[in-house]
Amino acid sequence: MGTRTIHQVPRIGLTRSFGTELGRLRCRYTHAVTQTISLRPAQPTIDNGLTFARYLDMSADGLFRLMFGPKFESIVAKSFVEPGHDLSFEYVTFSIRGDETVGMMSAYTSDQHSGFSTKPLMRALGWRVLRVGMISLLLVRLLRFLDKFPEGGFYLQTLAADSESRGQGIGTHLFGHTQAKAADAGADPLVLHVAVDNTGARRLYERLGMHVTATSPRYSPLPRMQVNRMVKPL
Repeated sequence: MGTRTIHQVPRIGLTRSFGTELGRLRCRYTHAVTQTISLRPAQPTIDNGLTFARYLDMSADGLFRLMFGPKFESIVAKSFVEPGHDLSFEYVTFSIRGDETVGMMSAYTSDQHSGFSTKPLMRALGWRVLRVGMISLLLVRLLRFLDKFPEGGFYLQTLAADSESRGQGIGTHLFGHTQAKAADAGADPLVLHVAVDNTGARRLYERLGMHVTATSPRYSPLPRMQVNRMVKPL
């Protein structure tokens, strides 16, 4: 599959030339070469899986690190290369600038979600499945909330951009790509979850037409892990 160019982000550089004659100071401003932002479908490789794991945990405010432990990146990467589950490469798109990955989205339909297998993740977890089981009991109300979204909908599981690349339109264009994928799949509405205290992300999604329809239960052994469900009819 090829790479799709979607946006160009100008970066403005500043160079200064100081004249020596009579101590005069001269400033010269130049525009740096515009760099192209591209979308690239993920490939079933461990390297892509490690990158996916980093963005996934970033987007989930550390939930996957908590559940899978310090080896969460390698666990996610091992399952990532297999098809047919919610952490699979099949549903992932990276945002690329030059040779650098600067963002990522992962999304799928409710029909795809209902047919997902847990076997690839169980194989990757190994004995750590016991850890996941115990933590799942503590977070059962939150996990049930996250697992529900409208029938026929399109679920945006993850959308993340590197902190140094934020404010450059990367998230907005990944969101636009998500909407296009939903339209191609004939899915409606678009659904996502965002942490209650992540006001910056929530405001971005609201500007993009999403609105909060539900909030996960307040009670939790980990009170920061409370999320809003946001929906946009397509």
